[in-house]
Amino acid sequence: MKKINYLFLFLLMGAFMFTGTGCGKIDDTIPPVTDEVTTSTVSTSAAEDTVMNYMKNTLGTIPGANINYDSAKAYLTPDLEAEFTTPMFIPASYCIQDGPENVKITEADYDEYYNWINIVVQGQYGDEWMNMWDFVVVQVEGDEWMINEIRCFER
Repeated sequence: MKKINYLFLFLLMGAFMFTGTGCGKIDDTIPPVTDEVTTSTVSTSAAEDTVMNYMKNTLGTIPGANINYDSAKAYLTPDLEAEFTTPMFIPASYCIQDGPENVKITEADYDEYYNWINIVVQGQYGDEWMNMWDFVVVQVEGDEWMINEIRCFER
């Protein structure tokens, strides 16, 4: 009786191996997992221009500045513009009382998940450059970018 059970089990295992069923079958309809990283082709230059133009319209201490709050509002999303009710918005949004002597963009990273660009801006005070702001810039229509948020770095 034991010989028949072992023989039956052996035949059953052989049947699974030859028919391709069971645990060992590979599903070739699923693509293999790769460690390949995809990079975005989104250009950050238009978003960087938006930030620099906004800063030139709002920070009178930087080179090329031409204070014009009405023009500055054109670079803000409607939600952020709604907060821009008085000129006091400027020092509050920048978290400063005295403007820097100069500014420069040091990072511009596209976030594919949120579909926005984070732009880090440094300010110069004397000989020292420091990270001052992280602008969140979103695409609104076509290639137009608008500032959705201004975050201040802790100093």
